[in-house]
Amino acid sequence: MWIERVTARTFGALRDQSLELGPGLNVVFGPNEAGKTTWHAAIRMALTGVRRGRGSSTKEASALEDRHRPWDDPDRWAVEARIHLAGRRIDLVQDLLGKVACRATDLDLGVDVSAEITRPDGTPDASIWLGLDRDAFASTLAVGQGEMLAVADSADALQQHMQRAAAAHGTDATAAGAIERLREHRRRAVGADTSVAKGPLRSAMRDVAAREEELGEARRRHATYLEQHSQAEAAADALAQAERQLIVARLGAARRAAIDARRRADRAAELASRYPAPPAELAARDDVADEVAAALAAWKARPREPVAAGRRSAEIEEELRALPPPPAGDLRPADEVLAAVREVELAEEAQRALDAASTEMGAARARSTRPTSMLVAGAVFAGFAILAILLGAPAVGGLLAALALGAVAWYRFRTPRPVTEASDSAPGVVDGAQARTVAAREALADALRTHGVDPADDPLQAAARYEAACRERAEVAARATGATGLERELAAARTAERLAAEQALALAEAERALRASATAAEVPMAAEAPIETVLAGLDAWRTRRTAQAEHAQRSIREFEELTGLLGGQTVDHLAAEAVRLEEAAEALAAAAGPESGNDDGMDETAATAEVERQRARAAALAGALDVRESDLIDVPAAEEAAAAARQRLERVTELAGLIDETLGLLEAAQRQVHRDLAPLLAAAIRQWLPILSGGAYEEAGVNPADLSIEVKERATGAWRQARLLSGGTREQIYLLLRIAMAQHLVTTAEVAPMLLDEVTAQADAGRRRAILDMLLTLAAERQLILFTHDEAVLAWAENHLTADPHRILRLPLASAPAPNNEPVAVPVGSGT
Repeated sequence: MWIERVTARTFGALRDQSLELGPGLNVVFGPNEAGKTTWHAAIRMALTGVRRGRGSSTKEASALEDRHRPWDDPDRWAVEARIHLAGRRIDLVQDLLGKVACRATDLDLGVDVSAEITRPDGTPDASIWLGLDRDAFASTLAVGQGEMLAVADSADALQQHMQRAAAAHGTDATAAGAIERLREHRRRAVGADTSVAKGPLRSAMRDVAAREEELGEARRRHATYLEQHSQAEAAADALAQAERQLIVARLGAARRAAIDARRRADRAAELASRYPAPPAELAARDDVADEVAAALAAWKARPREPVAAGRRSAEIEEELRALPPPPAGDLRPADEVLAAVREVELAEEAQRALDAASTEMGAARARSTRPTSMLVAGAVFAGFAILAILLGAPAVGGLLAALALGAVAWYRFRTPRPVTEASDSAPGVVDGAQARTVAAREALADALRTHGVDPADDPLQAAARYEAACRERAEVAARATGATGLERELAAARTAERLAAEQALALAEAERALRASATAAEVPMAAEAPIETVLAGLDAWRTRRTAQAEHAQRSIREFEELTGLLGGQTVDHLAAEAVRLEEAAEALAAAAGPESGNDDGMDETAATAEVERQRARAAALAGALDVRESDLIDVPAAEEAAAAARQRLERVTELAGLIDETLGLLEAAQRQVHRDLAPLLAAAIRQWLPILSGGAYEEAGVNPADLSIEVKERATGAWRQARLLSGGTREQIYLLLRIAMAQHLVTTAEVAPMLLDEVTAQADAGRRRAILDMLLTLAAERQLILFTHDEAVLAWAENHLTADPHRILRLPLASAPAPNNEPVAVPVGSGT
């Protein structure tokens, strides 16, 4: 199938305008706002039309229709196309607004063939001739601007077409169709398992749920009664336990108070013996210690010793100054000069040969007229024949060769005759050779002047001087080319010398600060002691100073602890209080008896509150138990009703299981189809992948279930998800998938055209050329329509689309309808 013409009667901003297309690669070029995307949509809708009926279109199709409705004529929306099928020409008329005046006409037979491609909704769709539908055509063959990856979003909708393509090209008995019919039967006989479903399964489940709920309620009430009975009994036991725990909590509190008082008194006595007087206050922050710490930190962060590497900058500067400047003029003799020199040499050589031949003929005339003179004349004619052919006069050369043969024959079979005059054509040949020599010398002189050389009297000598000068300039230029490398080396040497100076300065400053801090800390050592000795002395000084500070801080903390323990009292008073609390605890233990046990950390207040809480709870449970006993339900009757509901649910569930098992078998068959189709798609992508990716990727794998693609990286051998690659590479790989699907999804004898909108937008120059070369190759077997605003694509097309069946079409920025509402042919250019 290929599209010969598309006419937009009223479509978006287009009105009565046409595009004439060829069966090969069509490059439709135009700037922004020229209507490329509008034409792309017009071609697609001219083939597939639109669905009829409210809510029948997909969200994407509805958005496309809304975007391309006529701007100025809301009562008319129509587009037409002429297409070529295998042996047929068809005119398609799509009434996109009313969807009534649609027609497909066989131009050769003059009959209406709309019935061949009419969908159940009553609208014609030419994608039927390809074994597709309008959604599959849009997802694979119509590549919109920025929609290269949209084919993967339509993977579910394309499953039936992919299976049909993999299973014998054209049959409707696909696994997807069987699965859909079986799922429809499941919806009727079983129904869905959702909260809003109304089928048999959900109805049985609701009945089971209601009966189970009734049974559960009966059991719950009975269990609640038993639980509340147990709770009432447990509450009485808990109340008795809480009352015992209160006694234990009171005893525990007394024991803890006594133990705490004794510990406090003993600690206060220990600290009072250690610090009869307050310790000295901690000295203020030591400035010398700060100076030492800063000097040591700076020494640790010091730079490494600078190490000289490479030549010094002064040496490189001297070498740069010694280099000659780049010469002006040719570095090698120009080709036109060399060609002119060769022409002069050939012309002079030919002239010398002709002069010698003329001299020989004159001598021959003066000699006797023996029969052997004809033999000499034959030799002369032969020489002239060779010279004439060399000088570019084959006709004269042929004539002279015939004369030479005649002279030899005369010598052999006839009596001798006097030597005749030379051929009249010989002087003309000599004059032509002289003219050629003069012209060659003038051409050489002109070529030398073009390159700034005065030819003087002898152009050949001037050419020799020019060639020698070229050689001298080439030698000077070769020496001058080293300046760039030396300049880079000079910049690097200057940077290295500056860094070395900065490092030496920082190192000296760190050592000076270290020695100054040692002097401030009065570390005993010689003035010129090695830096290692200075470091060791400072470390020892810091160790001593740290130990002194820690001892002073510990003394202050312990004295502050003693002050807190005493709280304004004396050590004797704390000891007396501890004795009093110990005696009170012993008295409580005697009152509680031997079963008082451990208090488990519960204090008296919490124990009292627990007693009150348990008392209130026990009273409430006793009252609720009386109410619950009057609200019980018959549990056995509820169990019988629930069992009957479960049996009905089991029957429906069993049917669902059988259907689901069958669906599993069909889905396994569907996966096998995927395994059959995947190698075909992968092979089609693999054919062009190394070329389009510049050799970065060499293998490809396609999952037909979701049309995800993985490619193998040539450099590492790793497999990469195509969706995770750069935007340009990702779009180019999915363009290959579109081409592969265009090749394999069509299940009829037709070859599908492809509509491509700005598919090179994210490609660099190299990949753009690779894409265009690939499209040109593919155009040998299918029609391709490429819309672009890229001047580089247009330039490529003008160089490569040089003959039918290809076309170059240029869209103006704005177009207007022609008089009498006739279609306007958009200005086009052929590839010639």
